[in-house]
This record gives sequence, structure tokens and C-alpha cells, in this order.
Amino acid sequence: MTTPPTPLPAHPTDRPSIQIGALVPLTRPGWTEAGRHLLAGLELAARDINDAGGIAGKPLELIVRDTAADPHKATTAVDELAHLGVTALAGEYHSVVARAAATRADALGLPYLCSSAVLDTLTDQPTEWVARLSPPQSRGWQTYADFLLGAGHTHIAAAAEPSLYWASGTRILRDHLTQRGASITELDMRTLTPTAVCDALADRHATALLLLAGHPEPAVPIVKAVRADQRLSHILIGAPAGQPEFTAWATQLGHDGAAIPFLRYLPEHLTPLGTRAEKTLREHCEFPVSARRPVGLWPGSSSWSWKSSRGSSVLCEQR
Repeated sequence: MTTPPTPLPAHPTDRPSIQIGALVPLTRPGWTEAGRHLLAGLELAARDINDAGGIAGKPLELIVRDTAADPHKATTAVDELAHLGVTALAGEYHSVVARAAATRADALGLPYLCSSAVLDTLTDQPTEWVARLSPPQSRGWQTYADFLLGAGHTHIAAAAEPSLYWASGTRILRDHLTQRGASITELDMRTLTPTAVCDALADRHATALLLLAGHPEPAVPIVKAVRADQRLSHILIGAPAGQPEFTAWATQLGHDGAAIPFLRYLPEHLTPLGTRAEKTLREHCEFPVSARRPVGLWPGSSSWSWKSSRGSSVLCEQR
């Protein structure tokens, strides 16, 4: 999928534009709401830059490519954008897809700023061509494991799909939990139905279930099944990857989707720039922009607490 480039300033200049390739998941199986949020933010930044006169007098133009959560499509998009002569790349939401894009950008010597990929090994070797905004997965997921331990959960299950991202997260959790006397059992969602997941949780006396699986399938049916099973009324459902962040989660699950803790990379208090950006996005986006504020995973934090926001729980940094 190719989307139109960012509109140029109202008063065009005869100088050529500076083109930035934007990688975003806009179609399934990508998490499309995240893709739309990401693209809206990139477009807002481009408008702000152009309204301020551009870069060295040249307008900034986004050339958008849909990755659809497909590493192969991302690699192809990087090659195409490089052929078009873009100055740099930005974006992507899915870690595995961003890793493919980063690997190709590094090979081409094309600068790439990744917006949200958290895999610790975004590239196989250190590189000067790739940077990212989010903290690494090991940072956030170890924090999530500490929360589980602090809440008394020592028998944990993970409903997991096969992917590098979920496997990496499971490994981080297992290493951190087992060193502290807890256990984590993987439930393979390639072979188990939601009903079978419930049976496994009951048989193993698990007290927490982590959703290491895609949204809406199979995460939504799993949540519905667990909430409906009286044997599992004590179970904590957790989603470290942040599926409850999206408005579709509440729409599809209603009350069943509440009180599911997740990690989120947003500071509790926005800067003036962040506040202005949030206000502008709310005014101009045709889709809801999340109002939930808490959560940051920032270097140097020493303690964490839980806050409830719009029926969901989020892990919040205490500075």
C-alpha cells in the first residue's frame, strides 16, 4: 500500500523537498490503530517543521509505505525508498518488522530512526545508521516480571504465538522469574483453543496469564474464555506488549478487557511540546487518540506502582 506524500507548505518554494521515508503498519495483520497513530504523529511533525520554514529553507515531505507487519514488505519498502532518494527513514511499530528494516537500512547506509521497536538486538552488529526511541525489551519486561513477583505470582503461564518478538519476551521473563524462584509455562497458541488454555491454567494452578499473542486474534477470544471460566476467577491477565492500549480493545471486550496491566512508553507528565501535540492530534485525527497518560520506561527509575486508567492498569514510573 502506498499513501500520498505529505502535503507541501501552502506557499511552495522552488527548492526541492527533503524526503523522509515513513514505515507504518496500515493494513492487517499489522496493528493498524498503532500505525494510524504513528503516521499522524509523523505528519504533525512534518507540518510543524514546514510551518517553521522547513529545513534550511527546504520543505519536508513524507513518502509513506505500508509494512502490514510483514518483514519482507518492510525490506522491499526500504529498497524502494532508497531508490527514490529519500534522505532517511523513520517509523515502524512492530519490532520484528523494524528489525528487518533496520538490517536493510544499515546495509544500504541509509539513516533510520525507529519509533517503537524494542528488541534488544535491533541489528546484529553495532551501527551508526540506526537509532530508536524506545527502551530495549529487556528493560521493560524485567520490570513487568518484578511486578508479577511483587504481587505474589510464582506460577505464571504465557499464551504465546511463534515469533522472534514473543520468543524474546518469553526468554526475558523466564530468565528473570526462574532466578527468583518462580516459573513460567508456555501455552502454544498454534495448537490450543481458548477453552484448552483455560483447562491448562486450571491444571497447572497458574495465578497469572500473559497474552503474548496478536490482537484481536487470538488475544480477544482468550480473554473472553478466561473471564467466563469460574475456575479462573483468581487469574490475573497481563499484556506486557500493550494490546489494551488500543480503543478497539475496549470495544471488543467491554468490562472483560478491564484491569489487564500493560507496559506503555509514555511519561506520566508530558512536556509542553507533548501536550500541544496531544491536543492537535485529538482535534485533527478521525480516530480516537488514547487519553491514558501513565507509564514511562525511562533509564534511572528506581520504583514503580500501578495506576488504573479508564478501566485498564498500567505500570507507572515513580521518579
